[in-house]
Amino acid sequence: MNKENPEEKPNPEEAAEKYLNEEEYNTVTVGTEDGKSPLKEENFVKTLLNLLDSGNPEDKDSALDLLKKENAVDYLVEAVKNTQNNDKKAVLLAACWESGLDFKGHHNFFLEYTLHTNPLVSLEAITVLDTNRETIPKEELQGVIDKLNAGIEKNHDNAGLLDDLKLALSDQLEGTNDPLPPK
Repeated sequence: MNKENPEEKPNPEEAAEKYLNEEEYNTVTVGTEDGKSPLKEENFVKTLLNLLDSGNPEDKDSALDLLKKENAVDYLVEAVKNTQNNDKKAVLLAACWESGLDFKGHHNFFLEYTLHTNPLVSLEAITVLDTNRETIPKEELQGVIDKLNAGIEKNHDNAGLLDDLKLALSDQLEGTNDPLPPK
């Protein structure tokens, strides 16, 4: 951009060079020349975490868009399983619900994390389970409710949120709840 004339558009080559400067910006290339998904890159989870947790809304949106485009359900489940740091695990769990992906069939995985000792991990897992609750088979709802009750009875840090989720699932089991809006 010309400093003398701020309305003048920057040279596209200069702008591209600026945004590809890895010291100033987090840059992720979606797709590669060989058509291989960036999710298949060996250390992509680190790049993903940097984008999601950068504090830059554009970086986060780009990462979430990529996850959705790649339908990265299994990738995110594996990333959560393999991440030891609870803060990073919470970021990945948040990406599960923020991406809007359908985690049908993974309710038991997220159920375990709703009872996690770290309140932030638990909160994010509760949110994932809540946003995907309509995908839980009716015949499995009572088992999910029972596990949530166990956490509530043990005075889990997020007992209030667990109770809210339990009530929503109980209503779903009884057929008295308002369904979630379609995705």
